[in-house]
Amino acid sequence: MRVNDRIMRYSLIYKIEEKINFFIDKPIISLFIIGIVSLAIRLLFFEPDIPIRQDANAYFDYAMDMSILHYFPYSAHANDGWPMVLSLIFSSFNFDNYLDYTILQRITTIVISTLTIVPMYYLCKKFFNPTYSLVGAALFVFHPHIIQNSFLGLTESLYIILAISALSLFLSDNKKLMYYSFAIVAFATLVRAEGIILLFILSILFFIFNKKDKKIIGKFFISIIIFIIIFGSMTLIKIDTIQGVEGTAAENIVDWTYSTISNEDNSIGKSMSVGLENLIKRVAQSMIPYFALFVPFGLILLFKDKNKNKFLIMIVLIIYLIALVRMLSVVSDGRLLLVLYPLFVILSLYTIQHITEKFEFKKIFLILMICGCIILSSYFLYSNNDSEYQKEAYTFANYMVNNVAVSNNFYPESGLVYGAWASSELKYPSLSTDVEYTGPQLLDYVKGTYFSNATNPVYLTQSADSVEGYIKLARNQNLSHLVIDDNNKRTPYFKNIFHNEEKYPYLIKQFDSVKEGYTHYNVKVFKIDYRYFDLILTK
Repeated sequence: MRVNDRIMRYSLIYKIEEKINFFIDKPIISLFIIGIVSLAIRLLFFEPDIPIRQDANAYFDYAMDMSILHYFPYSAHANDGWPMVLSLIFSSFNFDNYLDYTILQRITTIVISTLTIVPMYYLCKKFFNPTYSLVGAALFVFHPHIIQNSFLGLTESLYIILAISALSLFLSDNKKLMYYSFAIVAFATLVRAEGIILLFILSILFFIFNKKDKKIIGKFFISIIIFIIIFGSMTLIKIDTIQGVEGTAAENIVDWTYSTISNEDNSIGKSMSVGLENLIKRVAQSMIPYFALFVPFGLILLFKDKNKNKFLIMIVLIIYLIALVRMLSVVSDGRLLLVLYPLFVILSLYTIQHITEKFEFKKIFLILMICGCIILSSYFLYSNNDSEYQKEAYTFANYMVNNVAVSNNFYPESGLVYGAWASSELKYPSLSTDVEYTGPQLLDYVKGTYFSNATNPVYLTQSADSVEGYIKLARNQNLSHLVIDDNNKRTPYFKNIFHNEEKYPYLIKQFDSVKEGYTHYNVKVFKIDYRYFDLILTK
């Protein structure tokens, strides 16, 4: 009886393996299933009622203007590629309010992020068989950081799909497709200026992979010409529109390159030290939740691989990591590392392949492993889900719009104020030049030191060493209120107000989130009584 049971179990397992083989032999069906599941997860955690912020709003305005005017509007924004694509999407719909268009913007990045499974699958096929390539596509599209980024309506989703497509075409056996990779890199550089790094990387790899070709110089010249025609043409169109190079991707590239190699301020060493520290932190964060299990050992196995394509991984990692040290010395943003996730996937596959070879029922093991990664990712998204906090922060932003004239900036929560104002005040479609912002003014800098007037703006919070000092500095900018929340990153004297408000009799509390029934976002609003403030200071 036991023997029969064992035979039946093995028979069932073999049948499951055969079913899995059916899907592997039809990658389109498998990718479709992976895409549907990943899209479902994204929509499950997507919060459409919370508007976009900061950079996303800048892209929104640019795209909206372009969709109305049908040409490049005057803009100092350098990343033209994403607004161009977004303007085409906007032109296909006719909403009358801000929030619907921002939802459309975010849905677009969600769809693009999901579609990345296709080039990701083909990139993995340059290193592994179709089975592991499907696993690689799943590892990428289910990663929580990729999912979270797709909600923001920013450039990364489009930039990453272009970068992966370029690398995949570059490694194609059809050498003619290599030229297309340079064309795609040109578009990627229009989406994000650091796409120029990809051009530099592909140029190096071009000579490594074609060193025996006698016509290598001529072919490389053609590749560069393709890049210049596409990138240069779009740049010239924008230069003609704005009557200057300011705000073009070309200017961004030149400025970034110059600041990287220049050492006029003798601070390059300190800058690199800060960048390296931020890079280590961000790489460590990017390994969560499952890359940490696979990438380190995969890096070791990479060097044992005889596939010449491994040079792509090594060179891309080395050059991009060096560039990231510089970028992260200026802005410590984990989004800059997302373009490396495809490489992390490939390194992970080396480890997964090594482990899987030890199992008899390899396909079942891989399915279970993918399910495990989905569970880890979903748990990470759930445990880091702050939707209730964001909803309360947005509710508070609406309070700000209706009750506060000028206050301190309380970023990142203050990033929702513009969206709250636009949702209630604006009718779309409308040009950004026709929009006159009448919402709360959020003060950041000492008067006269804004970016438009000075190269080194001075922050109010850094210039003041007390609440009184802050109010004095901001008074001539019509500061009327102080917004104080329990964010641990706030300056110490603002924290003191939050916990010891009775020590500041010239601050009249007008709002307390606890009394208003908030359970997640803890914030207070104080109106400044300047007559009392002056009396206290003169005592």
